[in-house]
Amino acid sequence: MNRKSVLPIVLTIIAVALGLCGAAATPTFAGQKINVLLSNGSVQDNWKRQVPNFEAKTGIQVTVDQLPEDQEMPKVRTVLAAKSDEYDVIFYRGNLMPELTSAGGVEALDPYIAKSKVQDKEFDYEGFVPAILSAFNLDGKQWGLPLMGAGTILYHNKDAFKAAGLDRPPRNLDELEQYAAKLKTPTQAAICLRAKREMGINVFAWIFIWKIQGAKWFDNVRGNWFDEKWEPQLTTKEAIAATERYVKMLQNYGPKGIASYGWQECLLDFQQGAVAMWLDSIVWLAAMEDPKQSKIVGKVGYSVVEGPGNRYGAADPWGFIMNAYSKNKDAAWELIRWATSNETTLAMAKNKFGSPCRTKVIESDAMRANAPAEFVSAMGKAMSVADPAYKPLTKNLSEINDLTSIAISKVLTGQATAADAMKEANDAIRAIMKRDGYIK
Repeated sequence: MNRKSVLPIVLTIIAVALGLCGAAATPTFAGQKINVLLSNGSVQDNWKRQVPNFEAKTGIQVTVDQLPEDQEMPKVRTVLAAKSDEYDVIFYRGNLMPELTSAGGVEALDPYIAKSKVQDKEFDYEGFVPAILSAFNLDGKQWGLPLMGAGTILYHNKDAFKAAGLDRPPRNLDELEQYAAKLKTPTQAAICLRAKREMGINVFAWIFIWKIQGAKWFDNVRGNWFDEKWEPQLTTKEAIAATERYVKMLQNYGPKGIASYGWQECLLDFQQGAVAMWLDSIVWLAAMEDPKQSKIVGKVGYSVVEGPGNRYGAADPWGFIMNAYSKNKDAAWELIRWATSNETTLAMAKNKFGSPCRTKVIESDAMRANAPAEFVSAMGKAMSVADPAYKPLTKNLSEINDLTSIAISKVLTGQATAADAMKEANDAIRAIMKRDGYIK
């Protein structure tokens, strides 16, 4: 080969090398567009603020639609049932995954995860808190990746505690009720719990009481709801006692009109100093420590009301899933991978993200620097006892949730005793479980 023939080859190699270098600097997905459906909340708002970083990094244009939770969940079912590609990525609840996956429309992420494990050393799939990640794993497939872990925490107003002569948070349910009696004043309710009947919102808070009351835990699918033979457990003494206690505390020590309260009303009352204690999810750190929202910044205490065993908390993980009908699946995966990464979660932690589900972020200096030490301690405790099956991971969960919600509402509004309402719900749920083949 003469020198003249070698030269074009050399120049071609150089050109390719330069081209590859240029490609590395150019976003792979430049010009692609994806749509994301998000529910409302402070964590979601925090995440949304990070999206411009993703767009700059990848070239993908992201449109985010945000809806209240009670509107977002029906919207998701409608979109997937219609086999629509309106949204590429959806933010959804882990405990509702069995319903979605059984109906179809959710893309299994395992091939994308396997590829990213090989190609992306920063992916860190093993870095998720295992119990939280498992909420999105069904039938041996990973259907989503979690963004927020959640757990059960008690927020309390330190000034109200001081005025009532209380020098520490309550450690158990008996103390919680005793404290409520001392904290109630003519201008301040003692405690708030979600109590709204719509969308089964009251079940979320009732479960806290049931689990802390001592409900027997069976496994990561049945939770406290069903025994080994799929017999429902709403007529157990713990379930009935929990219902009675839940209703007693709200009727005697809760805000007026409590039956219409969801998380929004409880949060607002607590921020305004109108209620002394709120038992709820750990996700509200930013809302508690934001002077633009709250009148009691720096006066909030964080603790865990303890129960027996090691599964007395409720993990309510939310994360990102991919629409199986999306026409932009690679770009959608790129967003899911980035959205749940250490990088993004750490950036959120610097803005008071109170429920990360990545171990490195939970243990990071950024977490400790941007959250009260009391919160960090309570968060660790809450997540260590959190149960991802605080609601059963079954395909008929919506029906179970609805029947339980009706029963709780009947007791709260004086239409039935706890024993009668729970038996009615228990019998109806048993019929559903037999219909769907769980009970043989």
